[in-house]
Amino acid sequence: MSSNRDYAERTGCSRLALSIGLLSVGFIGMAFEGANLLALLLSPTAMQDDANFGPYFLAFFSVPIFSFLVLISLFLLKVHWLLAIGAFLLSLLAAYVYAQGWLFPPNPTAPGAFGVLVYGSGVILLSLILVVSVAVRKGISSKMPK
Repeated sequence: MSSNRDYAERTGCSRLALSIGLLSVGFIGMAFEGANLLALLLSPTAMQDDANFGPYFLAFFSVPIFSFLVLISLFLLKVHWLLAIGAFLLSLLAAYVYAQGWLFPPNPTAPGAFGVLVYGSGVILLSLILVVSVAVRKGISSKMPK
């Protein structure tokens, strides 16, 4: 019976390559859809035209889907599961605090859209902090004398 390492060497795909691929697809997808959503919201007449609701709903629902790709990649990068889930819950809490208007007054025209932007920004920021901390920890532990 072959091990997972033998299978990964035969197929050319390792856990690190898969996790970095998922992480980059998640980050790029959230960044593009967040930029699309922000462009639609900042345009003064964008939400008055029915043709713009398609890209609006695409961006509105794809940011959480891309965030699940980032969550899966964090698990594959061997980030502690409490830290990974905590980053997503903290992002949800930030979006909830924004939607309640406790920090900033919410936008009455599209309160959910700005909440999705806050959530996506929080996921990107906190997962980058987790990835960098794991990379630094692995770099420091590999340089320690044995």
